[in-house]
Amino acid sequence: MEFLNPTALLGLLGLPLLLIPYLIRKKPRRLVFSSLLLFMEGSVQASGRPWGRMNLPPIFFLQLLLLALLILALGEPVFSVRPTSIAVVLDNSASMQALEEGKTRLTLAKGAASSVIGELGVTGKIDLYLTTPRLAKVRAAPLTPDEAKGAIGAITAYDLGDPSIDYDHVLSQLARERKYERVYLITDHPARGQTATARVITVGRPQQNLAVTGFEIHRSSLANARLEASAKVANFSDRDEKIKVVLKSGGATLASRELAIGLTRFLECLVGHDENEGVQTVLV
Repeated sequence: MEFLNPTALLGLLGLPLLLIPYLIRKKPRRLVFSSLLLFMEGSVQASGRPWGRMNLPPIFFLQLLLLALLILALGEPVFSVRPTSIAVVLDNSASMQALEEGKTRLTLAKGAASSVIGELGVTGKIDLYLTTPRLAKVRAAPLTPDEAKGAIGAITAYDLGDPSIDYDHVLSQLARERKYERVYLITDHPARGQTATARVITVGRPQQNLAVTGFEIHRSSLANARLEASAKVANFSDRDEKIKVVLKSGGATLASRELAIGLTRFLECLVGHDENEGVQTVLV
């Protein structure tokens, strides 16, 4: 048995807190008696402990059991056996080149994939998929565990962002159509949930960064030989950033300027170049 939400099991550490109401000593009350002779025999000296004597009624153990079962249910337990046919979807987009403590995210993803493959038996079969430039299988025929580890070691990251994919739908569809017992997505995107069949393994931590989201070169008009270049930069940091935009051609700098980019806004830099007219820069 394994848990899809193991973080919830940390609630078991709070079970001893249930003892507190039963350990707190009740405040004594003053009562007036005509005689203390009835209390002389069989009297017990009051304990000097601040928490009083342990006295746990049967209802305490019932409460303890119900609370423990509730925490285990929040952990989403599932009964599973070692799968023999799985799919590993490895994110090889540009963001996987980011460094995490001296290692790229792709290196961390490869290690996670090897660990997943290591859980298979010697007769297990693996289909390996890459996300970039498009979601595609590495090899048509299924791979053995040793072949899959070798193929994963040769994977490199593309200088492209990963395509827009509804992974929740795609992973479920893969498992249904290909009859996979389990599908693993290994990426640097945060995971919000998973099922007994579709699993998401996240590597790396979100980083503040700027991204070039678009770049185009085109003629200003059919009759004009003047070229125009358009670049778009997005700011994914939590503060305004300053950058330097440089446009080069054949090793020569055509235009450059330092710019301030606000949060969650796009900066579009239009640069026109004509061999006769020189360089012209327009920022909007």
